[in-house]
Amino acid sequence: MTEYLAGGRRRLDRVLDPAVLEHMTFLSAEELTAKFDEAQAEETTLSYVRRLLQGRLDILCAERNSRACGEAAPGHTDEEIAARLCRLLADTPARTSPATGPIEIVPPPLGLRRRAAERAIDDVELSNSAALDDAQLDSAIDRLRALESGVSRSRRGVHHVLDTLTAELDRRVAAGVMVTDRPLP
Repeated sequence: MTEYLAGGRRRLDRVLDPAVLEHMTFLSAEELTAKFDEAQAEETTLSYVRRLLQGRLDILCAERNSRACGEAAPGHTDEEIAARLCRLLADTPARTSPATGPIEIVPPPLGLRRRAAERAIDDVELSNSAALDDAQLDSAIDRLRALESGVSRSRRGVHHVLDTLTAELDRRVAAGVMVTDRPLP
């Protein structure tokens, strides 16, 4: 599950809790900074998961395109799969976000493996896309697109929280009510 759950205990739920932004003006500088750090950590994790899902989708879509063009199925040795993956990902344009620039790929912290997106990424059956029949391939693509869409929605929400918290931090510094030796975002 990569969507916000009201009253949930995950970091994503804490970051996207509407109360965070509703009450941010009442937070101390330390609490506000801690909320920002938590949101930044969640954004990094969501970016990582999203990129893994996109990579998996790129592989599955390339397999479907190969079939549509009548190309022979690629080899199945580890070396052949790795070589095909390298070619595919090298042809994929780098993804960037206007707000954050190039995506920093940082492995998520331990314990994150419970989410549906991570389970889909870890799905061993999807590792060999050539072994899937057309219906299985289409189903896997649809499932991964839905998961990527959910992660992207959550990530946009986290970006909104980060932007709002950044504006509040900037406002406090400009007003002289918050002094920091730490660089602001």
